[in-house]
Amino acid sequence: MRVNILLVDDHRMFREGLRLIIGREFPDASVVAEADTVADALRHARELRPDLVVMDIHLPDGNGLEASRQILAEIPATRIIVLSAEPSLRYVREALRIGVSGYLLKSNAPEELPLAIRAVMAGNLHLCAEAGRAALEDYKTTLVRHSPAGRAVGARNASPPPHRRGITHEGNRGPAPCRRQNCRDLPPPFVR
Repeated sequence: MRVNILLVDDHRMFREGLRLIIGREFPDASVVAEADTVADALRHARELRPDLVVMDIHLPDGNGLEASRQILAEIPATRIIVLSAEPSLRYVREALRIGVSGYLLKSNAPEELPLAIRAVMAGNLHLCAEAGRAALEDYKTTLVRHSPAGRAVGARNASPPPHRRGITHEGNRGPAPCRRQNCRDLPPPFVR
């Protein structure tokens, strides 16, 4: 896979580790530049137009998400994988909103970066498990907040919808006895 990559992180040792991983996993890939600030990242991206940017969120002169937004606005074909020390819902939500292709925790980067690069270069989204969980929880919260059905599902003590009332885990001894002949063959969650 021939890919030109820009690495953006304010820790030189971390960038060197990423470079080694990329070199080992992708012999045809080329790390065309490294940057440790937002200003350098934007300059290198504009000059080199990389296929992929691996971007830290926290940089000394600004926010890597804002830099990612600017890069994607100017060079839409570039894919960006964001690196973060934490799966903050705020960061995950913002990263997805601006259109990054991947979100990884730095603690998982050595194992997960090759998978993420393959996924995003194939045109897919790659979220580490923690970021995926945060995004899913955010989505569920949005459903509960904005839809009548979602509010009923999300409410802890809401009564079950009419088609689920009377379902019991104890077979026919529940509050609504089964009136079907074959119900004894169904597993307990499906018995009415």
